[in-house]
Order: sequence, then C-alpha cells, then structure tokens
Amino acid sequence: MSETNITHKYILKKEVLCKLNNSSNAIAIISVNTGIKYSTLKRQVKENHEYLTLLSVLESISELLNKPVTDLVTKA
Repeated sequence: MSETNITHKYILKKEVLCKLNNSSNAIAIISVNTGIKYSTLKRQVKENHEYLTLLSVLESISELLNKPVTDLVTKA
C-alpha cells in the first residue's frame, strides 16, 4: 500500500466521519490494517485530519465500508 496522500485538497466526507466516529471497532480495524496507532486515528477522525487521505488509510476505509475511495472524499 502506498503511503502518499491523494492530495491535500481533499478530506473525508462528513457521513464517512460519522460512521467512523460511531464505531470504535472500525477505527481499530483501520489501525491494524495501516499500522497507525488507534489513539492517533481517533484524534484524526475527530479533526478530519489530512492524513486520513493517505492511500493506505483510504483503502482500508474503502474495504471496511464497501465503498470506492472516490465516494469517501470531497474537496476541502
């Protein structure tokens, strides 16, 4: 998996953030898949941090929510 951002001009959509905020299990799965600490991901989801657009994170969220990456992000 690539560790590059798709671009700094994109962020996760609000509905994606809500799904992640409401499921600590989802964040735990993303943490395992990406190697990013759970607490770091939890904070990044709360802030809609640009690092959530790392391709490895987006791919993990995409698999978890069964949605294509393009449906997860919006222009900042």
